[in-house]
Amino acid sequence: MCTYIVHRYRFIILFIYLEDWCVVCVCIYIYTMDGTNAFYSEPTSTTPSIENMVGKGVIISQGAMVAAEAILEGDVFIGPGTVINPLCEIKSISGPIVIGEDNIFEERVVVVCNHEEDLGINIGSLNLFEVGAYIESSDIGNCNLIKINSRLNRKTSLANGCVVGISAYLNENEDLDNHTVVYRKNEQCHKHIQPRAHTLHFSMLRKYLDTLREPDNRHAFTNWNTLKIGTVES
Repeated sequence: MCTYIVHRYRFIILFIYLEDWCVVCVCIYIYTMDGTNAFYSEPTSTTPSIENMVGKGVIISQGAMVAAEAILEGDVFIGPGTVINPLCEIKSISGPIVIGEDNIFEERVVVVCNHEEDLGINIGSLNLFEVGAYIESSDIGNCNLIKINSRLNRKTSLANGCVVGISAYLNENEDLDNHTVVYRKNEQCHKHIQPRAHTLHFSMLRKYLDTLREPDNRHAFTNWNTLKIGTVES
């Protein structure tokens, strides 16, 4: 007999009962026919559109963790499970900033929407922004890794599963397709397609988030970083 359990991020856990005393558990990750992960195209029902966030102020979803030392200004939505570390700045000046589920923003990450032509910034889920990253990109998909001191300039976009290397940058009007890797060599940035380049990042991110969700660990982490557990504000 087989029992299937579908995880929220489209993992399938398959329990195969071989004997009364023997259970084999297999975890299968679903891929679509074009080689991208199935959850890439799955919308998050709890995440509002940029248009619906106009004039709403700061909304921190239940289950998000936002440091007291972080700065959130303007119309900003923080999705469930997202972690905003100390000294991060998320500033919505010209348009709303909408952040999905289970992202991690490390220390001194800056996300800013401050040009009059920019209507807002939309960030998906399961992205990791490392220390000192600077973000003005209008659209970031899911499961991307933005490494230390990288810079995403205005009018840029990332699809899914991309990696932007240490101190690398995207120029205006530059768009990255799925699984694009950008790295910096001397003063120039280069890019190529590398399927599943984000796999190790995804595994580490899930472990980090799972550790935070352990009641004892989350309590210790909260006290250490003076984090506050978010609640939805109307």
